[in-house]
Amino acid sequence: MLEDQIRRLREAVGASSDSDLGVRLGLTRFAVSRWKSRGVIPVKYRYLVDRGGLSPIDAGVQQIANEHIYSHADNHYWLRAALHLLPSNYAASLQGMARALLLEFVVTRLMSAAADATVRELGKARCEGEPDYAKLLAILNTTYADRVRRVLDDGRPLESPNSPHFNPKAPERAG
Repeated sequence: MLEDQIRRLREAVGASSDSDLGVRLGLTRFAVSRWKSRGVIPVKYRYLVDRGGLSPIDAGVQQIANEHIYSHADNHYWLRAALHLLPSNYAASLQGMARALLLEFVVTRLMSAAADATVRELGKARCEGEPDYAKLLAILNTTYADRVRRVLDDGRPLESPNSPHFNPKAPERAG
């Protein structure tokens, strides 16, 4: 499975070998070898492997969001907001091997929405304390409510009335 992901990653960036892949990603030539020995591709490169059905343009936007989110450890307010927006039963509704990847995909997109709302609505690069965080949550629950709903719907597996997790009502928000 890891070999297949690395092959798809090479294809995504046009690399001819593992060492070329490392160089094209701005890493050392031996980075991919270390991934293989650890048995995992770092989270910040996985979006290149599985774009989640996104168009190339949307995948590019997601790449920029991922790089921005993962490059600032002090943006914990965005993670808190993303986790606040997840319905309490969301993780339980995800099934199978892709569960963690789907959850990561959704949380990252929710963090991206929170980052976007911070810049566009608060006029700041990041939250500067609890008052900004409270304003951000209000914005995400009102102005950005449709975007948040779309993110949750995009990550949620198809459900049927026979599914134990089927809920025809809007999901309750945690927190």
